Amino acid sequence: MSATTVASSTEIGNHLLERGDTVLWTLTGHGIILHNFASHRFLELDEIGYRTWGYLDGARPVDEVISCVLAGGFDPPRDGLEVSALITGLFEYGFVRQRRSDDA
Repeated sequence: MSATTVASSTEIGNHLLERGDTVLWTLTGHGIILHNFASHRFLELDEIGYRTWGYLDGARPVDEVISCVLAGGFDPPRDGLEVSALITGLFEYGFVRQRRSDDA
C-alpha cells in the first residue's frame, strides 16, 4: 500500500492521519466547514465529524482516534464503523493525508 492510498475503512486502523495542508476550516453553529482549496471541495461536518477532525492531527493511529471520539458519548449512541467511514471519506477526498515519515 502506498503512502497516498488507504484501501478501506477496515485497513486504516494503524495509520497516522493528519489534516491536509490545502484544507481551511471554520466553525459554525452546527459543526465545522472544511474547504480543500486544491480540489475545490467543501464539506460540512456535524458534531461527530467535528470531534473526529480534532483528533486527526497525525499524533495517534486511527483506531485511537475512533476510541477518543466515541469516549465523549453521543445521544443517540454512535459506533466505530460510522467514525471509520467518516475518516475514510475524509482521506479519499483529500481532507486528511497519511503522515509522512519525514513529518515525525
